[in-house]
Amino acid sequence: MNSAFPAETSRAGSDRPETHARANGGSRSFDPWTKAIALAAGALGLYLYLGRLGSSPMQTGNESMYTYPAIHMIESGDYLIPQFENGNFLEKPPLAWWLVAVSYKILGVSVAAGRVPAAIVSLATILAVFLWVRRRRGERAAA
Repeated sequence: MNSAFPAETSRAGSDRPETHARANGGSRSFDPWTKAIALAAGALGLYLYLGRLGSSPMQTGNESMYTYPAIHMIESGDYLIPQFENGNFLEKPPLAWWLVAVSYKILGVSVAAGRVPAAIVSLATILAVFLWVRRRRGERAAA
């Protein structure tokens, strides 16, 4: 069977070395310096991304649209019908507001707490893509 996507073709006859290494239980390993540099780069990226969540003021428009309804939910106790600009705001699904409301309850109402859920979801997306690429193409492609 010939597929447009190489990963979907049968790997039984593949002559790629990484396929044989994975099939035989082996895996390519990176040297300790490469691992240390990757870990340091990851730690620096996390610090720059998560460490500065509260450093700039809340932006008007889209960012405030996802944080102010959560404040109203906490104040009123109504988590089913979001309120924005003195009216019902039913045009968007409420999961984002619920996550921001949970963040506000745990961390207190602040700019950083309003941005934490989006930061966690974006990091989870990066992790999911990494795991998917590693599973489909191997450790080297994922790195």
